Amino acid sequence: MLRVLSRAGKRFTLRAMSRSRAYRLLALVPALALLVGVPLVNGVHRYVLGLPFLLFWIVACVLLASVVMALIGVLDRRRDAASERLGTAPRANEGRRP
Repeated sequence: MLRVLSRAGKRFTLRAMSRSRAYRLLALVPALALLVGVPLVNGVHRYVLGLPFLLFWIVACVLLASVVMALIGVLDRRRDAASERLGTAPRANEGRRP
């Protein structure tokens, strides 16, 4: 566990990301597409939708990032709702010391 001091000096403990939220690693896909893809597609001299392919690739990666973040948000809300139904959701004051 990781201990964090708040501004008021109270200590809180944060749990490590559980394996059930591993879908958050999907956020790496657009970043990797930009980092790895741009050098690979830089030499392509085609036009897609009137844009040079490199610019199209970058725009597509930005749009993909928005879609992935929305998907992660939906999956987070579903998981939180499911954990509340099962009674396994963390309480608001869990981890705080008096």
